[in-house]
Amino acid sequence: MSPSSWGDQALHPSRGDPAYDQQPAAQFPVIEISHGYLPAPLATFTVFHMDAVLHRLHERGRIALPLLVIPHWAPDRLDTECVDGGRPGDPAIETWMTTDVPAWVYENFRVGSNRESWASMGYSAGGWCALMSTMLHPHTYSAAISLGGYAYPALDPPYIPFTPESPAGRRYDLVALARSAPPAVALWTLTSTVDKLSGRTSQALAAAARPPMSLTPTVLSSGAHRAEVWEPYIAPSLEWLGRTSPGFAV
Repeated sequence: MSPSSWGDQALHPSRGDPAYDQQPAAQFPVIEISHGYLPAPLATFTVFHMDAVLHRLHERGRIALPLLVIPHWAPDRLDTECVDGGRPGDPAIETWMTTDVPAWVYENFRVGSNRESWASMGYSAGGWCALMSTMLHPHTYSAAISLGGYAYPALDPPYIPFTPESPAGRRYDLVALARSAPPAVALWTLTSTVDKLSGRTSQALAAAARPPMSLTPTVLSSGAHRAEVWEPYIAPSLEWLGRTSPGFAV
């Protein structure tokens, strides 16, 4: 899967925002956004209104305007959970998202070249993807934001490329990673005590976090696993990113 298959719009950021052309010498930070399994990538704008939120925060001096990169990690509606399958014919989505996509972005756009200028963000399954990408690739990403995400892939039939006991299954156990070899990354998580999908593992990850990894948790006492619960926290999470990662500071 080539990043250029996202369509012509992906090659022309200035069509979405004139700031890119107005600052021809500037380098921009990057937020790689992982959508939920459903809804699809454009929910970043149609549901969460990320572009409007970022402009408001930027005008208030809370965050530098970033490029938003939204890889489609569920081709043909296959719920890959952003993992590398490992079997012949399985998609290597983790490798594509964390290696091929950043390389393509570096080649095509004026972006910061250090990890402090790269963050990952996602909601629901995309929150898992964001946490996984950042924790397993700390040399590429310095921070991650998870809204309703979880700390272990929620693989469902018909696509179950590995078992929890396999080497791949153990590698994707983010709670175990936080306990045994925490990477030097900053994480922000949102869940609720009644969210059956994200609540348990998200809170376990927060409990396991220790230096050099940091985790800022927000745990709600109510609110199910849905966009209406997460939308009010888009702005606070992005403000946190602007304070936490130097590449996103104004």
